[in-house]
Amino acid sequence: MRLVLARAEELQKQSQEEVDFGRDLGEIVQAAEEAGLDREAVLRALQERQAIQRPLKVDDLVFARSADGFSYPARVRSVEPYSVTVKFLNGGESTLQPEEVRRFSVTPGMTLNVPWPHWGWWNATVVSYDAENGKLLMSDGWTNNQPFHISDVRLPRTDTTWTRQAFTWAHMAAVGLAGTGLGMLVMKLLSR
Repeated sequence: MRLVLARAEELQKQSQEEVDFGRDLGEIVQAAEEAGLDREAVLRALQERQAIQRPLKVDDLVFARSADGFSYPARVRSVEPYSVTVKFLNGGESTLQPEEVRRFSVTPGMTLNVPWPHWGWWNATVVSYDAENGKLLMSDGWTNNQPFHISDVRLPRTDTTWTRQAFTWAHMAAVGLAGTGLGMLVMKLLSR
């Protein structure tokens, strides 16, 4: 019950913080630039925020969370007050909570996971997006560009929990100290 009430409080705060982007957009972008933020990043964040505020409709293109924790392109099948049913472009259907679904938005410079030939899943950067044909041109970060259909991409999973971050930093420290025996001791303590 405590978790339900905490989530309700979070949702209430979000609705109270909604901004009318139409009238204040120029001021918001200018203030963000003065604070040192990149204009493109600010515009993308504003675009995502506006997309979140519009209610989903049947047949909207979205990124929806799958069983493996990644979010894949899908079409909305139905929208209920506390659930959204989607059909993934690469097959399968699922009913999810609204926070597990976000509008499909792809912009140049965005990072997506793609099944890069001979490498498997790879973080690649969007070079261009042809929405009419559902085609993306992706860069591997070196010198290669490769076309992909939107049904072949997914959002990179971002695990930002403090326990995962702490484990990652501890693991990196242990690897750095591995030659001294102290690293083995740290890893032994971490694996308990």
